[in-house]
Amino acid sequence: MLDAKTFKCNSPVYLPGENIKGAVKVCPIQGKKFDHQGMQIEFIGKISKFHLANKLNPSEDSTFISSTRKLENATSHPSQVLVPFEFNSVEKPYETYKGELFSVTYTLKLTVIRNFASNIVKEEEVLVVVPVQEPKINSTVKMEFGLEDAVHVEFEMNKYKFHLKDCIVGKVYFHLLRVRSTTMSISIDKKETLGSVVDTKVMGEFEIMEGCSTRGETIPFRVFLSNYELSPSYARIGQTMSVKYFLNLSLEDDENRRFSKQIEIVFWRETLN
Repeated sequence: MLDAKTFKCNSPVYLPGENIKGAVKVCPIQGKKFDHQGMQIEFIGKISKFHLANKLNPSEDSTFISSTRKLENATSHPSQVLVPFEFNSVEKPYETYKGELFSVTYTLKLTVIRNFASNIVKEEEVLVVVPVQEPKINSTVKMEFGLEDAVHVEFEMNKYKFHLKDCIVGKVYFHLLRVRSTTMSISIDKKETLGSVVDTKVMGEFEIMEGCSTRGETIPFRVFLSNYELSPSYARIGQTMSVKYFLNLSLEDDENRRFSKQIEIVFWRETLN
């Protein structure tokens, strides 16, 4: 038999260029042999697309990697044994990702052929991360927004590209404020695109000001990204999929008028040491 912990992988997380190594653990029932007619393992990379109304069942699966290794011919195991496997130079172009519209997964699929019983099929997911070098160009961001002669705000960030454990540092400066009371908040919005379908999700939101403010006042803020479940930004996965993030600044006055402005920010996974 194969116990619940069938796979013993050398690492739970792999980089694009790393070989995937491990072993299959065969544990015969005491006093009995484990017989089979052949054993093979397959490494599968798959993109699954979903309808928002039914995320449990993919509307389309696309396999971009399929590599098979034969582990054993027909044999008999009288005692516990580890059967090693290794996938060398297998392309892993995308990071593991699970979203609302699509997912990218990597799976080890073991098949054991039996003579007088159903084949044994076991699957184990493998995580792939794609770290990148720090961007060379990462300049300060400034923008202005407002409405009529009521509000004029200048927004500034120290940069617009961040690794996933970074901190967004910025400030809001009031050039003009002719309202009595204001509430200002910042949110991180994820925009996932699959063809013409777009799903937007607020990943985090917090208030940076409430009450009266004055012309010339500066409101500093910090957003610690490690507090949120974020993925790297992807301009393109496959042909039609992307993941983008936006920082959305929203201001509401005492007459329930809302002013907002958003700017695209880029998240990247820091190179692993």
